[in-house]
Amino acid sequence: MDRYGTFKNLRIIPKEPMTGEESFTLAGILLFGKDEIIAAAVPAFRIDLIKRVDNYDRLDLRTNLIDAYEIVNKEYLGNSLPDLL
Repeated sequence: MDRYGTFKNLRIIPKEPMTGEESFTLAGILLFGKDEIIAAAVPAFRIDLIKRVDNYDRLDLRTNLIDAYEIVNKEYLGNSLPDLL
């Protein structure tokens, strides 16, 4: 299955009943959109991560949710949490 088919199956590209046009839902934009598209669709969207251990550290992300998860996991959680395995 190609990318378009996957998006259709996830229902993040619905067909507009009145016009028949297809466009991404807000969930699709936030999950898979490029930073410029997210900024245009939802200008106030951002993820703030504040970490207070020894000092005040803040991260402001304005990217899609998948990239944000990877950044938070690598930059903050990977270094802060003890190894559980």
